[in-house]
Amino acid sequence: MKTKINECLEKNLNLDELAAEAKREYHKKWRAENKEKVKKNNANYWKRLAIKKLKEGE
Repeated sequence: MKTKINECLEKNLNLDELAAEAKREYHKKWRAENKEKVKKNNANYWKRLAIKKLKEGE
């Protein structure tokens, strides 16, 4: 049975890469569990971007 550490050692990943991978996994899981929050945040982002572009055009 392979452990996460053994898999990483086989892939020759350093500590920074392991940390980045752990962060990606955490955020992927969080987004899957909080789809409504992600959807709302994305909508707000595009609204803010549109407002910013309108202000730049003035």
